[in-house]
Amino acid sequence: MTPRFRPLRSVLAASGLGLCLSLSALSPSAAWAADQAKPDEKIRAELGKPLQAAQQAITQKNYAEALSQLTQTDAVKDKTPYEIYIIDRLRGAAAGGSGDLATASKAFGEAIDSGKMPAADQVQVMGMMIGLYTNAKDYPDAVAWTQRYVKAGGNDPSILSNMVAEEYEAGDYAGASRDAQAQIAAAEKAGQKPTETQIRILAASYHKANNDAAYATVIEKMVTYYPKPDYWADLIGHIDHKPGFSDRLFLDINRLQRVTGCLTNYDAMVELDLQDGISSEAKAVADEGGAKVPKALQAKAAAAAADDRKKLDRDAKDAEGFKDGNVLVTIGYTFVGFGDTAKGIDLLQKGIAKGGLKHADEAKLMLGIAYFQVGQMPKAIETFESVTGGAGASDVAHLWSIRAKQG
Repeated sequence: MTPRFRPLRSVLAASGLGLCLSLSALSPSAAWAADQAKPDEKIRAELGKPLQAAQQAITQKNYAEALSQLTQTDAVKDKTPYEIYIIDRLRGAAAGGSGDLATASKAFGEAIDSGKMPAADQVQVMGMMIGLYTNAKDYPDAVAWTQRYVKAGGNDPSILSNMVAEEYEAGDYAGASRDAQAQIAAAEKAGQKPTETQIRILAASYHKANNDAAYATVIEKMVTYYPKPDYWADLIGHIDHKPGFSDRLFLDINRLQRVTGCLTNYDAMVELDLQDGISSEAKAVADEGGAKVPKALQAKAAAAAADDRKKLDRDAKDAEGFKDGNVLVTIGYTFVGFGDTAKGIDLLQKGIAKGGLKHADEAKLMLGIAYFQVGQMPKAIETFESVTGGAGASDVAHLWSIRAKQG
């Protein structure tokens, strides 16, 4: 099914990953001067002038001039490995600044592979290249540089976190799901909460791979850590679209939507409550929905609630003499809706104990919701976890249990 949220709408844009390091800091500068004392790491005079000029131009962010100066070095023959390394490093910085990522990547890659670049500088260069490619939306190359970065020992959390987003944008959904899952597992093992981005990307990757079961599991993890209405709407929608889901459970779904902030069909919930004879909840939902509920329906719910309020005690007494507990359950939940929770829960319990119920699982769900409404979360969770029926009842109860555990 189509997720109700867009997992990567602004993940990379909001990350701040990009030109996180000064390009001039990645050119040789001071380290270059210090190297001149080493016998095998000297720059000949014919190369020194254009290289110094290129260095100065990079510092001034005049990248076109820097590239022009570096072009003069191409004519010099028999360059030493160290001279080639310095040229590549300067060319990488200048090309990166000018937006020529292909040249920057080639030059920096050769500088790294030369074996002359210090390990710390290699990690810095790789981090910069990741940022450049990410900003240019060239995600395959951003992924390639990130892989080199990790192999070189890079451990900047922002870069590692963005790696899965880059993999996703590059279309590598298997890689994105693998690495996001690993990051989430590592966070949980360390007793930390995974980031919202990591979970969103994992969900999106499973969705793209049409792995519906895994997708639902991840959205469940999402509402556990980040119980936002959009995420709840997505998870609930996944449940109520399952084959064989009973229409009888839509009212319990509406109740869950209401307490998770994602109820939109107020009028439909009012209608279902009135059909089931639960006028107290019908009126409460109609009042809460306001303009979303037709005035005629609001009036109908108000009239039904007023009528029931007058006779509910008598009806409850009569229902206790019935052979089955169906009416007791309905009346009990109606009492809960009117705020008489102790009496309502007592009647719900009596109705369930009496038996002969047409929909026993619904009765348990109503009892669990009643416990939830009065803040008795341990009892609510225990009741929800006792629902084992099919047609979606156990699925709905499971989601209610998750919500109850959140307090």
